[in-house]
Amino acid sequence: MTTLPARSEGPSRGAQVGAIVLALLGAAGWLIILYVLAFIIPRFAEIYAKFKIPEDALPVSTQVLCSIGLVVQQFWYLFGFGWLGVTAGAVLWVLRGRWKHRVLVVSILGGISVLSTPVILGAVVFNLFLPLVDLIKQVNQG
Repeated sequence: MTTLPARSEGPSRGAQVGAIVLALLGAAGWLIILYVLAFIIPRFAEIYAKFKIPEDALPVSTQVLCSIGLVVQQFWYLFGFGWLGVTAGAVLWVLRGRWKHRVLVVSILGGISVLSTPVILGAVVFNLFLPLVDLIKQVNQG
């Protein structure tokens, strides 16, 4: 009967720290997205209303984004504290776990969050500024 070495009982301390760092970076990225949704997007909705741009004239993606922004603005604390709870749960899951798959799962999810944050923010900015660029073109032409 073979016995496993002592190191195979759980993930190394370095792997745990790496997973925790990725989880925290991913959470920071999502909190930035939450901030943009709750506080920046409603300002753009006000700009569109101020220029009397009809809602039908906006692209569907911008309409959806403005609607999401208004919902997040109303309930930002639920989204923020909920995401902090998910992050804290992931960190505790890694620290209490004896299995290496926990570290791997949290590392992968944290890495995906870190990599997807700039893509999501880019799409948000694109959808917000596209109608303004069209408005500026219309003003310059007419």
